[in-house]
Amino acid sequence: MAQHYGPNIVTDGLVLCLDAKDGLGRGPNLISNGEFTDGTSGWTGYAGTTLSRAAASSDPGSASGGSDDFCLKVSGPYMAYTSISTVIGKSYWVALRGYEGGGDPGRNSLKISNTSDGGNLTGTSEVYITPDATWVAKTQTFTATATTTYIRVGANSGGGGGSNLSYFDSISVYEMLWKDLSGNGNDGSVTSAVYNSSGYFDFDGTDDMVKISAGFSFNDNNEGTIAAWVKHDGSGNGYIGAFRNNANKWFSLRPGGTYIGIYDYYNGTRAIGSCSTTAVDDSKWHYITRAKTNGTTSDRFYVDGITQSYSITDGALEDKWFDHHDSGTLEFLIAPRWANGAYGGFYDGNIATVHVYSRPLSQSEILQNFNAQRSRFGV
Repeated sequence: MAQHYGPNIVTDGLVLCLDAKDGLGRGPNLISNGEFTDGTSGWTGYAGTTLSRAAASSDPGSASGGSDDFCLKVSGPYMAYTSISTVIGKSYWVALRGYEGGGDPGRNSLKISNTSDGGNLTGTSEVYITPDATWVAKTQTFTATATTTYIRVGANSGGGGGSNLSYFDSISVYEMLWKDLSGNGNDGSVTSAVYNSSGYFDFDGTDDMVKISAGFSFNDNNEGTIAAWVKHDGSGNGYIGAFRNNANKWFSLRPGGTYIGIYDYYNGTRAIGSCSTTAVDDSKWHYITRAKTNGTTSDRFYVDGITQSYSITDGALEDKWFDHHDSGTLEFLIAPRWANGAYGGFYDGNIATVHVYSRPLSQSEILQNFNAQRSRFGV
């Protein structure tokens, strides 16, 4: 079992453990020469901006803290840039070390942009280099808005600031992943959801989502448990655990509405309903849970460990659990569902953790999970 935040949660049968407190990961580095071991290869100076590789301990005169002594020296009125291939809507990390050498802290920066135009000051995101005359490490997140994204470093002055001397090292860009801390490798790809360093993702109810690619398996015996820490803003519904198999099929835990919602769909048969015991639309954190025992059609629902009464107003619950709905591969979704050839029904609010088990947890185990992390969420 990999290390996870909240070491007192139940681990027996845990097949998916997403926790935004310490479960962020990254894909491969998309910057091929961010340590500048290969000179300035891959980088271009815009409109007369001069690039060179410097030995940081000599120029600017202090080691950068990178993997070697090399760094990028940018001198001129504009910026240096390199391009990477990105996926529109996906979220990325960018990290760098920078040194402001022009005597004017904040004049230089890294910018993420859809253009290589170093005189264009607009960007998707930016990181300013302050204070002056010292190496600083910076990180930033951004959501790609084009298939080619330009990483630009250097002057912010738009051509009016003279030499604008600056230095950069250890520049890297990674796709943001929500790491599976269960040890099963079921990492989630983040699309547009905004990460908050307090340990959660903010979903806007429009197009934000996290998805685990086709091939995810629950390793279950047609039973299990799904649970999440959520803070709902009171609008919309959304889904946690809806799966996609290029058909209108899903099974999920719905965090939206006044209470936990129920909406399953499989091969034309659906179950729509709602719980009615504990409201979850109060802009407070709640630990919501759904558990199923093999061969039963009466699922159990909980909010903060409290059993929820529920009713089905359309259709009926089935005796199937997630991938037992279908023998094909699936895509595990957090925030939307897949229907009629598109993602929809997006969740609006915050999600901090998602737990999936290959067995039905008892109420005492669900309470154990709730109590193990409740202080983190102020409840």
